[in-house]
Amino acid sequence: DDGTGAGARALLAAHRHRLRAHLRYIDKHGYPSADTATAVISIAESRLAVVLAHVNDLCQVYTNTIDELESILYRVVRDAINTHDVAAATFAALVRHRERHVYTRAFAPRPFYWHLRTPGGGGGRRGAAVV
Repeated sequence: DDGTGAGARALLAAHRHRLRAHLRYIDKHGYPSADTATAVISIAESRLAVVLAHVNDLCQVYTNTIDELESILYRVVRDAINTHDVAAATFAALVRHRERHVYTRAFAPRPFYWHLRTPGGGGGRRGAAVV
């Protein structure tokens, strides 16, 4: 990809073409039967199943892509510090260091908090969940 998103648009266009082809097949061949009295599932349900399977495929492609990118980044970090294993804390510190060079301070990612309180008010336990 050249940074314009052309590669992602081409991939999504190919997925859209495939999805439309599957839906046209269902519509053309009337699968399942157009007779709603004898059909196990309706054409609308068949179309929904095809769309959901397609969404599942897209999510799987996204997951595999992210896993591969993380794997590449891990190998680069491992080779850069000349070790066999990179601890999670070391990797997190490297990412934070890199983010300082990518983002200005105002736009840098930072954790946010949800304040937690137990029901009933009063002297209930309190805490915070960091995300």
